[in-house]
Amino acid sequence: MEKISVGIDEVGVGEVVGPLVIGYVKADSSQLKDIKSLDLRDPKKLNKTKISKDYSKISRYVETGVIVISPSELESLTKKGKTPQNIQDEAIISLLNSVSPSFLYLDCYYPRAKMLKRKIREGLNGQSKEIKLNVAHEAEKKWNIVCAAAIVAKYYQQRELDRLRNIHGDVFGSGNGSDKETRKFLNKFKEKELPYFVRKGNLEKNYQNS
Repeated sequence: MEKISVGIDEVGVGEVVGPLVIGYVKADSSQLKDIKSLDLRDPKKLNKTKISKDYSKISRYVETGVIVISPSELESLTKKGKTPQNIQDEAIISLLNSVSPSFLYLDCYYPRAKMLKRKIREGLNGQSKEIKLNVAHEAEKKWNIVCAAAIVAKYYQQRELDRLRNIHGDVFGSGNGSDKETRKFLNKFKEKELPYFVRKGNLEKNYQNS
């Protein structure tokens, strides 16, 4: 049986507008070579047009997908005592138990890779317990398949932000809390009046109104 690898990365954990997006790429050994041939770069260093072009290239070679967790879902889960790490853990574990790849390549969102490996391992069941876990900080710089997953996640995040702009206008800047335009937008609202697409749990350092 062909051994399958899955690469996973996320975008949007610290954003104040839009969803958390976990991107993944599923590839066999031949497809891993195809990904390497694309000479991909970290999407944080790419503009919107390049991300879109790279996403199209990746999608021609491998199976891609995303797990999108909306601001309202994140708020609900947070109220139940879930941390951002817990939320990502559960989403990734559910995916792995469904796909059961031979290898996982994952960008680490815990202080130490061993912590995340343990969390993931505890949630795996059945055949998924045999997955070889490869976890590292800045994994998109180490493994091409994670870089591809990061591009997939960023592409879908941009698409969702564009959808919101089409509905509400280009009013909230980049959606990052460090963006002056985003902060200006947020400060137009009282906390209870904030739009549904705002990540209220991420506002502590970016929001002035009460």
